[in-house]
Amino acid sequence: MITSVRLVAAIAILTGCHFWNCQPYFLALFVIAGISDMLDGFIARKFDCCTEFGATLDSVSDLLLYFAGAIFLTLTATNYICASMVPIVIGAAVQVFHLAYSFHKFRKFPAYHSVYSRVSAYAIYFSVIAFCLWKPPFILSTIAIMWTACSLEGIIISTILQRATINVDSIFVAIRLKDEIVQEKATRPALSCGPH
Repeated sequence: MITSVRLVAAIAILTGCHFWNCQPYFLALFVIAGISDMLDGFIARKFDCCTEFGATLDSVSDLLLYFAGAIFLTLTATNYICASMVPIVIGAAVQVFHLAYSFHKFRKFPAYHSVYSRVSAYAIYFSVIAFCLWKPPFILSTIAIMWTACSLEGIIISTILQRATINVDSIFVAIRLKDEIVQEKATRPALSCGPH
């Protein structure tokens, strides 16, 4: 339910980009969406009510919100975007590869919500707000670098895991999960199909 606030905000931002060039409109929707993200994650962890559907919807909502933000900034801050184009393109390419690789391997989009990805999401969220308010030129490159690092972590986690898993806190947790699966397979009695 709370996740839907981000979906609606992202759609409103994308729609508004075509009709208004209004930064206060964008900022208000982006702040509301960010608060809903923080609240959603807090409630899910606090009450241990994480589901695969909810985790995936959360990840898709985050991507859609950040995509809407990128479109808005591209239309309203073109000079700044152009100055940071190389890290932005690299970040986008790594993100697309991460999504395609994980979907190819597991037939699902990743929803790891690692500690690093959560910290990065908050840093990116506040960086976008800071950029809108003060326009420091280094922020867009910094956002792209954090985004790239987060996607690289996701690729590594996807490579380590042998089955789709949600809410993997780190690469080290992914390694532990893989080791547990290997041990589980090793201790499972072999099935025999032949005569006894």
